[in-house]
Order: sequence, then structure tokens, then C-alpha cells
Amino acid sequence: VHSVAWEPLAGSKNNFNPHGHLQHAAGLYILTQVEAGVCCPLSMTHAGYPILHRYLHNTNKKLADSFPVDRILSRKYDKRCIPANAKSGLTIG
Repeated sequence: VHSVAWEPLAGSKNNFNPHGHLQHAAGLYILTQVEAGVCCPLSMTHAGYPILHRYLHNTNKKLADSFPVDRILSRKYDKRCIPANAKSGLTIG
């Protein structure tokens, strides 16, 4: 739910889903009907991705490597307490 607006279209690295934000809103609406407890971190992850993506592209490579923004787009939840660059998926919040 959190990453659908930022996932590139199939076969493209730069073109995002034109309906991604609508799909995100609809998915979040449906999700809150059954489980409201996860919506806060999902909303923060959705909102934080474009900011972190833009910021880390404008900073040094060492900082960008220490926080792999692409893992925010992962649909996997990695609950292990390990550094961000070792996780298979990241959430914000």
C-alpha cells in the first residue's frame, strides 16, 4: 500500500504509475477498515519516500549508501533490529 505511488511502471525506471496516489488512498482506506494500527507508519513511509529520495540524491554517496531508499519501496516488512542497509525492507515511523 505504501509504495504503490512511487513504484516505476513495468519496463521503466523513471515513469511512475499515473494512478498510484489514487491506488494508495483506496488501499489505505480499505486497510483502515480492518486494521488501523499500521496506518501511521504506512502513511509516514509513503510521505517520506519522495523527500528522502530527493535529499539523498543531492548529498554525498556515503550518506546515500548508508540509507538505501530503494528498500522503502519493498513490499517486505523486515522486523529485525539491524542497520537499515542490511534490511530487506524499510518503513519510516
